[in-house]
Parts: sequence; C-alpha cells; structure tokens
Amino acid sequence: MKYRIALFACFTTTADSFTLLPASSALISSSYNFHRTPKTSSSSSCLYAALKNENEKGTTTLHFKGKQVFRSKPVPLDSFSSIEAFFIKESDELRKLLLGGSGNNSAKILSQAESIAMQDDWLERARKSGGDLPSPDKGDIVCRVNTGGMNFAGLNIQSDAMIGTKLVTPNTTGGATSPEFQLTFIKDRQNVTGPRFLVFIFNKLTGQDGKKSEHGDGDGANEQAVTSFTRFFAERSSETEATFIIETSLDIAVKFPSLLLKILPVSKEKAEEQGSASVVKTLVRDTTASLERIADYYKLVSVMQHDSASIKD
Repeated sequence: MKYRIALFACFTTTADSFTLLPASSALISSSYNFHRTPKTSSSSSCLYAALKNENEKGTTTLHFKGKQVFRSKPVPLDSFSSIEAFFIKESDELRKLLLGGSGNNSAKILSQAESIAMQDDWLERARKSGGDLPSPDKGDIVCRVNTGGMNFAGLNIQSDAMIGTKLVTPNTTGGATSPEFQLTFIKDRQNVTGPRFLVFIFNKLTGQDGKKSEHGDGDGANEQAVTSFTRFFAERSSETEATFIIETSLDIAVKFPSLLLKILPVSKEKAEEQGSASVVKTLVRDTTASLERIADYYKLVSVMQHDSASIKD
C-alpha cells in the first residue's frame, strides 16, 4: 500500500513516446504509456537539463489515487469463534499472505526492536491514514516486503517496503465481531543500478538524489507524500459461511518539475486520471490474489483442525 512510489520518466531518442512507470514496493509494479506525434526530434539530454533546473522553474503536484473494497468467495463457518482463532493463531502467516500480492512477494517479519525503532514514523502514518495507533512494544509488528528486481529501460530497480501490521481484536471473545489487521505503509527505498544518466533521472523524479527536503531530512521526502492503509477482516455471510474482506486505499502525491509537465503529451488532469487507473488496476490484481490465498489457507486450516478433532474422538 506504496511506500515510496518511484516515478521514472524516459524519452526515446526520437521523442515519439513517453513512458511513465510507477514501480511501487508492495502494490504498484505496472507501466502505462502516453503517445504523441513528435513536433521535433530531440535527445534525452533535454530532460536532463529540465531536471537540473527544476528549482528555477518550480514544481507541480500530481495525485494518483485508488480506493477499493474486495470480498472473497464464502468459506465454511462452524462458529465465529473459529474466525477469531484463525486471525490470532495464524497471525504471522496472514501477514505474509496479505503482503504477498500477485507476485508472491517476500515478506519478512522484523524483530520487536526493529519495529520499535520505526514507531515514530509508524505513528505519524497511522494518524494520517485514520488507523489505530501502533504499539510495537505490545506485539504490533513491522514487515519488510521485497518485491524482487525489476529491469526497465536499462535500469535494475530493487525495492523494499516497510509495512506496519497491527492486529486489532474485539473487546469480547466469541462474539460476532471479527478481529482485523491494519496495514500501514511506513516507508520504502529503491536501490537503482544502471547507466549514470538514467540513474540520475530516476533519482531526481523519486526524490532519492540526496537533496535535503524542506524538512531538512535529506532523503527527498518533500518530493512524494504517500498514504496507504488497508483493513482486513471477516463478516458472516450466512449461518454457515463467512466472507473475508479487504478495504484498501492508496494516495500518492508526487512533486513533478513543472517544465517536464509542459512537455507531457497529456494534460495534468489526464495524467492523474491515467495514473490513478494504473493504481486501481494494480490494487485489484494484488488484492484479489492475496484474498484467494487467504481463503484457501483458511479452508486448509479448518480441515486440519477437523481431522485432528476426529482423531482425538
């Protein structure tokens, strides 16, 4: 739910197409293309110059948004207490399944000490997204999600995201209220290798060029503002069935060099519309895959528990 979103812009040598790639850590790993009829032939050095002079020309903020609700197919339900037990006893496995996405990303559960070290950032993100405040000293956990490598336009991009995971349990046990997981994006970092010129462009557009932000933190934090929040819970759909639900939202605000926006083949509004459509498409792909795996895992656990109880009898 990004994490630091990477927007990489690249012109072809004939300037007849423009490709914008959102390469998010946990959700966004797709690209979309804008095409135009070239007025003149130009090299990518024009883009280099535009980015070097961005401070003189100012910046414009683009917003990419997506918000969706997903429901699994109904799963068998003996009692709602079995759902509660599933969330609590299988919490670590559920964290990994929720963060796996369509690419079955690698999710590592960090230690309590590592989670506590990120508590301040996590608290700030939770307040902005409307989630419950985390308490790593009481069992809330940060996971590091690695989406694997991506090769694009001569670059190799490796990305890790830090996602806070909080299990919220109902005040009473055995009731009709499901526990829920809240997933909050904290931060991420891309490691980019490739030709120096392309790495320069990537770092300028993602705020990873080492330039101090307006807050003085030196990591380009003023270039992008990302809010990502996900709720996972269950609802009774009938007397004998339950449905797993994921509510997820992603809001990415990217500061773009104004000069670069002027040479885009589409308007700012159209770019935001197409970017948001790409966000939603990726949310659908990743979240649907996670829900299917969770429903299958729940049915597997239920069968194993039933078989175990039968053996004891």
